[in-house]
Amino acid sequence: MFAFTDGRLAPDKVHQANQWGINHMGVCFIPAAVGVINHFELIKNHGYSIVAIIFFTTFFLITFVGILAEKYLSTKPTELDPTPDNKGV
Repeated sequence: MFAFTDGRLAPDKVHQANQWGINHMGVCFIPAAVGVINHFELIKNHGYSIVAIIFFTTFFLITFVGILAEKYLSTKPTELDPTPDNKGV
């Protein structure tokens, strides 16, 4: 939002980028629709299982990445600002 107010991001450039994405959106969805049509019986028979697997694996992946991010990106105050060495005082 601040990029719009201070002039770093011109609205016409955003419109051009969005328009390109909208014009080519079918490229993303047509293969998925063809896959659903080709495997309709499989989805009809196992649809709830497929949705449950997608939900739980996504949940576990996001949780795992969050735990790793907290572990590796958090810094302890002693690592940021070590106490000065008081030798020679």
